[in-house]
This record gives sequence, C-alpha cells and structure tokens, in this order.
Amino acid sequence: MAYNFRTLFLVFLASCDFTVAHVALTYPPARKYDLDFLDNSRTKGPCGMPK
Repeated sequence: MAYNFRTLFLVFLASCDFTVAHVALTYPPARKYDLDFLDNSRTKGPCGMPK
C-alpha cells in the first residue's frame, strides 16, 4: 500500500512541472486607473478608487 502511494505521489510531483494554466478575470470590471497598489498615505479619501 505504501509503495503505491509513494509511486502516485512521485508521478504527481513529476507532472506538476508540465502543468500550465491561465485564468481570465472578467468580473468585477476593472477600475478607472491602472494602478497596482493604493495605500492610505498617497491617496485622498474616501478609501479606495472612485467607480
């Protein structure tokens, strides 16, 4: 039993190198400005981006 688990685990680890995925996020829609990060010291209130 342990031999089978070990074999499956090694096959799983070997297949991880060949796995490729892509995800497209369509909801919620993007904000007005293309900014990666907003913090409180550089942005005016209210918090967050205007919609």
